[in-house]
Amino acid sequence: MKSFVHSIKWLFGASALAFALRFVLLFAVVETLAAMAVGSTTLTARVDAWDELNATISDATARWAGTPCIRHGTVLINGAFALDITPECSGLTATLLLVCAIVVFPSRWMYKALGCACGALLLFAVNILRIVTLVHVGGIRPAFVEDLHKNIWPALLVAVAIVWMIIWIYLGSVRVGRFSHGEPHSQPDGATANDPS
Repeated sequence: MKSFVHSIKWLFGASALAFALRFVLLFAVVETLAAMAVGSTTLTARVDAWDELNATISDATARWAGTPCIRHGTVLINGAFALDITPECSGLTATLLLVCAIVVFPSRWMYKALGCACGALLLFAVNILRIVTLVHVGGIRPAFVEDLHKNIWPALLVAVAIVWMIIWIYLGSVRVGRFSHGEPHSQPDGATANDPS
């Protein structure tokens, strides 16, 4: 537990500025590269495929949950309400924020990769829930969709990303010892986990 508390203090303590600067720099680079790639045929095709995947899974989930839903490409329709799944609706921004935060946090690269993969899957699942919720509410209470879409769900996605980051730090510092004070744990030569020397 002490290692976890130490990691949290590191995140919000004297090293916070360096962490924040690295995080902002990496996120800015990723966003810049993405902006430069806009218009690329290959990127556009992959983004369209990603939107289609989100729409397909959301449609199936909505139907399973009992919401009458019709899908036309990336558009989900419930009664008079229609929701077009665009890149902004895919949860990619929250995922990029999480990945950048994990990458710049001191840890072993394999553990970072695991944290990024699990976090991305978690945010994908939460975003599917977000889309299904919007389609369901849009069909019965269209006036509430704007607040859900623009305010509540974006904040919830970021909150989920932050909670996962804290869980990842906890598991890394307390359970599997992947980092401590900015460096991975290491045992002295000849020492064991139960050796006090």
